[in-house]
Amino acid sequence: MDTQEITDMLIHALDNSQAGFKSFKEVFAQCSAAFELGNDQEGIKLLSSILSPIKDFTSFCAEITRTHGQSIPPEIFGEFEQQCSTFKDLITDMLEEMEEGNYVEVGDILKYDLGDLIDAMSVTFPKISNSLKNPSS
Repeated sequence: MDTQEITDMLIHALDNSQAGFKSFKEVFAQCSAAFELGNDQEGIKLLSSILSPIKDFTSFCAEITRTHGQSIPPEIFGEFEQQCSTFKDLITDMLEEMEEGNYVEVGDILKYDLGDLIDAMSVTFPKISNSLKNPSS
C-alpha cells in the first residue's frame, strides 16, 4: 500500500470518527450512571464492552502519529499529542481506581474527564483530516 492510499484511508477514518466519539460518550455516561447507582456489575459489563474499541482507538491514534505526524501542522499535532497523552493517563487512572474498587471515581473519570477529552478530540480529528486533505494550508 502506498503513502497516498494510507493517507486516503486515514482521512476516511478521521472523517467518519464522529459516530465513534458519540458512541464512546454514550457508553461512558451509561457506565458512570451505573456506578453512581451502586450497580457496579452493570458498569463493569458496559465498560468491558468498550475495552476493545478503546484499544483500537489507541492504536489508531498511534498510527496517526507514526505515519503522518510530520505531515500535520505543529499546532494541530501538538494538540493531538497532548490529547493522546491525557487519554492514556486517564485510562491508567481509571484502571487503578478499578483495582481499588473506587467505582464512583471510575464513573467520574468516564463521564467528566474522558467525556470532555472525547469532545476535544472530536474537534481535533477534523482539523487533522483537513490538514491532510490540504497540505499547503
